[in-house]
Amino acid sequence: MPADNPFAPPTATTNASAGAGAFHVDGELLVIDVSGPPLPDRCVKCNAPSTVRHTRQVQWNPRWVPLTIIVCWPVYIGTMLATRKTAKIDVGLCAEHEQQRRTYQLIGGGLLVAGLVAMVGGMTVEELVVAMVGFVLLIGGAIAIRPSIVLRPVLIDGEVGRYKGASPEFLRSLEP
Repeated sequence: MPADNPFAPPTATTNASAGAGAFHVDGELLVIDVSGPPLPDRCVKCNAPSTVRHTRQVQWNPRWVPLTIIVCWPVYIGTMLATRKTAKIDVGLCAEHEQQRRTYQLIGGGLLVAGLVAMVGGMTVEELVVAMVGFVLLIGGAIAIRPSIVLRPVLIDGEVGRYKGASPEFLRSLEP
């Protein structure tokens, strides 16, 4: 696109120290080296200039690993620890998306704590209804906190991680 096009989406400036091939786009997925090079100083959710940076270590397990809990929880824990892959990501968010992320974390975290308290309290005084409400709150908290995850790993292998959650505008700004 011509540089003087006022309707062109903003493009990201890359960090020269990140090196060539440190991150790229593969369809709807953002592919980042596991070493965690910083992404451009743009919000990954809307491609606006970022105001906050988040550096996180993310983990990924194959989809079949949660099924091992059917056998027993020690097998699940052992399998999860043996098969997990980790990567470091450094992403930016604008003020609006950072506020949304914090709101989801507060609501989800509050529901998780309330659910845990209600479950333990209900079991302590042998009130099944209170324990069941606590269980429902616990599940609700787990669901409510999920949108606070900025980028979700789809696959992490030995060299790169593939992530969902970046906006199409941000992904287009990374394309050469």
